[in-house]
Amino acid sequence: NINFSKNHKWIAKRHLISMVKKKNILNMDTLSVFSCTIKKSSFDKPVNAMKKIDNWLINMKKKYYMKISRIKLCDMKNWTITKKNIFHKSKNFFSIIGVRVSTRSREVNYWDQPLIKNKNMAFAGFIVKKINLTTHYLVRFSLKPGLKFGGLSCTVNTSNVNDYKKNNNLSFKSKFILKNFFFRKRKYAVKYDTIQSDEGGRFYQSQIRNMVIQLKDQQKVKIDNNYKWISQNQMIYLIKRGVLDIEARLLFACYNFNRIN
Repeated sequence: NINFSKNHKWIAKRHLISMVKKKNILNMDTLSVFSCTIKKSSFDKPVNAMKKIDNWLINMKKKYYMKISRIKLCDMKNWTITKKNIFHKSKNFFSIIGVRVSTRSREVNYWDQPLIKNKNMAFAGFIVKKINLTTHYLVRFSLKPGLKFGGLSCTVNTSNVNDYKKNNNLSFKSKFILKNFFFRKRKYAVKYDTIQSDEGGRFYQSQIRNMVIQLKDQQKVKIDNNYKWISQNQMIYLIKRGVLDIEARLLFACYNFNRIN
């Protein structure tokens, strides 16, 4: 037996499965760990061979890249620094705030730290479809500042889902998919739709609406070279390789929580 503090509790798998369907119960660190424990399907017939996916990733990383250099806070353009926060002049993006924490449930009882405060509800969505009697996920090649290389993300994601039509930083393809697939009433089967919180150690009251819709056999989505259909077992393999970003891992875990070990 292991002696745990009062902050620990054994939870049955069936209760965890019910929790993932509720708002803001399991945090992103927990979901990320569980995403690595999902069991493979006994039958899996991918529409794209793994070698083809690897070659596609290599070519995409050669074609798209970002050069990043560190600068001083005072050299940032269009950002305002005050004694209370750091925010963009348009007030359309996140801000940086400082918090003072007092607690009895952590390694230390008192500290100060910065947090990222998002202004709007974020969104992460997967389109899934049965191909060759196998569940496939439509993934997107994505580049993100701070990462060394590009990787795979959800079909679509945005930091402001409530006003996505006016978001000039969102691609036309992403806007089209959001409007015609995720938010088109009574056309596609919604398999998962729940709001989850970002990890509280870095974000302040940040929430993401996670959504999975499933296409029927006759329903299609027109895709370009930035997208690929990935099978269920290929997704599990790519998670273990560290190719999928955090949004994709979390949403995959939420959708497959009944398959955790």
